[in-house]
Amino acid sequence: MKAGDLARKHGISEATLYNWKAKYGGMDVSDAKRLKALEERERLRDRPSQ
Repeated sequence: MKAGDLARKHGISEATLYNWKAKYGGMDVSDAKRLKALEERERLRDRPSQ
């Protein structure tokens, strides 16, 4: 399947697909989950206190 077809199927742009591939392409699932958890922790830490 071509990248353009894949992007259209999922409703995203080809640029987004290539950005995701550049960011996550070499990762295992466990690596991606760890990165997501770290990003979430960072987001919550940087949130202003209420």
